[in-house]
Amino acid sequence: MKLTKETVFLALLISAVLLVCIELPTQSACADEQNIAPSNLTVLPIQIGRDSYGIAMVDSTSEHMWVYEISKSGSNRRLRLIAARDWKFDKQLSQYNTSEPTPDQVKVLLEKANNIAGEVVDTEK
Repeated sequence: MKLTKETVFLALLISAVLLVCIELPTQSACADEQNIAPSNLTVLPIQIGRDSYGIAMVDSTSEHMWVYEISKSGSNRRLRLIAARDWKFDKQLSQYNTSEPTPDQVKVLLEKANNIAGEVVDTEK
């Protein structure tokens, strides 16, 4: 594998973000001063497009996520926020933007299959 400048930059950027994220929970004094609980951050490298890459950051404590694109403008490299989302209310949806079979259709299929086999399976999940 040939190491390009972009690959090295991406690796260094992810490493730096991970180091910051690892240090955040241990800095409880800083969090206490601001009355903010330490975050549980996960940072993931992602491919956004054919030739574009970035990082996704997920905070499972505050239930937020952010997606940053790493772009190259001339000789400069930049991070650009391309999406942010709070998923607190998303978790309450049982179906949204799903294709067939939907969860309800799967439930009906399982109930039919279990009736034929004479088994009882909990389909309330």
